[in-house]
Amino acid sequence: GVQTCAIPICLVSSEAFTVRVGLFLVPFGTWNTASRPHESLLIRTPLNLEYLYPASWRDLGILVEGQIGVLSYATYLGNGLAEGETGAAVQQFRDNNTDKAKGGRVGLIVGQSIKVGVSYYTGKYDDQNMRDLHLEGADLSWVSNQWEVHGEYTKALIENPEPFERGKSEGYSIWACMGFKSFQPVGSFQKLQYTDPYHDGGIDIDRSRWALGLRYVLSSTLFVKGEYDWNKEKGTALKNDQWQVQVGLSF
Repeated sequence: GVQTCAIPICLVSSEAFTVRVGLFLVPFGTWNTASRPHESLLIRTPLNLEYLYPASWRDLGILVEGQIGVLSYATYLGNGLAEGETGAAVQQFRDNNTDKAKGGRVGLIVGQSIKVGVSYYTGKYDDQNMRDLHLEGADLSWVSNQWEVHGEYTKALIENPEPFERGKSEGYSIWACMGFKSFQPVGSFQKLQYTDPYHDGGIDIDRSRWALGLRYVLSSTLFVKGEYDWNKEKGTALKNDQWQVQVGLSF
């Protein structure tokens, strides 16, 4: 695999063109690169992203990114994701096969408050070089003085060996915040459909989640967040609704 230093090394840097070698956060959508407690409105990872890639998804390799006017871009080559026991993609820092993962994101800034983007990732993720994983995504952000709205649509295709059919996941999430000075109500709706016949008798998930919460701004660098999640699965009475509290600090 790519044996590079875990500390990212910036080889070339400018607003239009930056090259980094080493460990980097994968620029797929916007959540993965801005999901630390002080950056995000939600506490829990949105449902469709929770099943798409590992939390704080990082890779070892090379990343090229930049912004030219209203257009931003990022492209990368790395070791890629690995196949977990249930077929879900898991984090790795070595390459478990001879294939290199490739991907990127292209973004557009519309006016002063709207950002949109599309993302793509592809690579083999099993030890035998048999299963291809393709991820697609589209994201939207709208930030004004009183409102903050984010959304991500995602799709995954998993190429399985014969006689198994292709695995597929598709979903979306929308989360928003209304600013009332220090008290900021947060709401979200998330949806996921995920099928894969290859592992453990097959995966078949049809799930949705409502999330309501409150972010309390103590200062420009300190936040306290509370969130309640209602989970619902088609044909199943889930009993996994939960409260969560989180403190976010940046320095």
